[in-house]
Amino acid sequence: MTEEQQRFHYFSMNDLDKDNRIDGIEIIKALTHSHEDETGPGLPIKDEDELITLVDNVLKDMDLNRDGYIDYAEYLKKQEVKT
Repeated sequence: MTEEQQRFHYFSMNDLDKDNRIDGIEIIKALTHSHEDETGPGLPIKDEDELITLVDNVLKDMDLNRDGYIDYAEYLKKQEVKT
């Protein structure tokens, strides 16, 4: 699998309702779900306030057009910054 295919696979894997956007609920699932065979265990979350803060921080960082969702283009832009 190419790097581009891996990025699309990871995005699609977290787009649970397949609307081509990742919302807050999907972020929660991505942060807390365990993928031991791929990326390791999910984050341990202590309480609801911590979870809300994590989701807000992810959206603040990745939701470039501030519509409350992360689309694939926004996801790719953040991935390009990391590399």
